[in-house]
Amino acid sequence: MLRQMGFFILTLVVLVAAFVFLENSFSPRFQQCVSQHSQNDSANPAEKFPSGLGAELTAYVQCTGDFIDANDGAITALATAIIAAFTFTLWRATSEQSRLTRTAISDARESNKRELRAYISVVVGGADYQDRETNFKFAGYPILKNNGRTPAYNIKYWSKAEIIPDALIENYQFQITPTQELSQASIGPGEDRILTCIVPEFVNYAEVSDIKIGKGKALWVWGRLHYEDAFGDPHYVNFSQRIRWLSNGQVFGTYGPRFSDSD
Repeated sequence: MLRQMGFFILTLVVLVAAFVFLENSFSPRFQQCVSQHSQNDSANPAEKFPSGLGAELTAYVQCTGDFIDANDGAITALATAIIAAFTFTLWRATSEQSRLTRTAISDARESNKRELRAYISVVVGGADYQDRETNFKFAGYPILKNNGRTPAYNIKYWSKAEIIPDALIENYQFQITPTQELSQASIGPGEDRILTCIVPEFVNYAEVSDIKIGKGKALWVWGRLHYEDAFGDPHYVNFSQRIRWLSNGQVFGTYGPRFSDSD
């Protein structure tokens, strides 16, 4: 911006000087004034520069002053036009600089929010397999974690569990019915919560072993979660997990790509 100001000030000076020079060079009235002053200066021995270059310089300066006095309106108009153009250009430059500054501040704010906000993820947790003697149904317990640097607020979630055949999973619609909702809850940075997803009905006893190892069908848990970060912005998480049991009894889960995303 300082470079632009210097450029326009120099341009103003050059244009005014060029205007005066051209008018002086091609104006018969100015030439007549110079000639008359030169003759008077030469005829007056008391002048500081009685003849030669001194007389011409004195005449030129005097006539230039007369010319400026006589044409001050035109010179002022020219200067005003140049200053107006400069002011407009300066306003444009200032507006652009202001826009860039606002953009930089906004980008910095958004970057800061992305760095500090809560990031909720849902990972594979524990699970129960069906046991009629203890009245346990198949159930999964995914773990909700806050991996961000600030709390997550106003958490709401809906979850579901079903035994789904592998042949149907490719086109299966992971629908959510809002029957289970956790409201006005918060999760601090690094904290977690355990969700509960229970299959609504018992399955045939003969199917339990195959479901446990994921043979032909498996336990699926899925859900949707909404929350707000510390800056008041809303976010969501969709999750789906296929659960099975290893030979050592450990729970093992994989994530379903068709219903696993977040913002």
